Amino acid sequence: MHYNHPSEIMDEIASLTPTFTGVNYNKLGQLGSIQWSCNEDYPEGTPTMHTVDFPIGKGRFAVTEYLASEERANRRFPLLLTTGRILSQYNVGAQTRRTSNSDWATNCPEYKVTAVQVEKVSRPSEWQRDFVDFDKRQQALLKPAMGKQEESHADTLK
Repeated sequence: MHYNHPSEIMDEIASLTPTFTGVNYNKLGQLGSIQWSCNEDYPEGTPTMHTVDFPIGKGRFAVTEYLASEERANRRFPLLLTTGRILSQYNVGAQTRRTSNSDWATNCPEYKVTAVQVEKVSRPSEWQRDFVDFDKRQQALLKPAMGKQEESHADTLK
């Protein structure tokens, strides 16, 4: 895949996905975010999804017994960490797709509880220092590429 600008990616998504036919790069820049569906009927998106019906039917709830996590604290990992989620990562699997533990009923990754150890540090770890160096190298490589990309997009708009 070769794209000269992110707008071309959004255009391809809009052409392939009916619920995004009204979305484009400039509109996202103007509105900030758009609630799908966004199409001819709802050019700025829909404020509330599923106001009339649910395309695949209503959800079915079932009563289940509580089962505690199998994750346990031990001598090496004496604390249990409870994690949360943020909207941009909600159920996308980016952090949890390859987990060795999952919920018995839904097979969703069990990422709410994990045993950890905590220690006081006085300076960044070797891993953190390596990451900072790596990030600096990546940013240095990205700057020239971003400049060319912006020039190409400006030429496209002419």
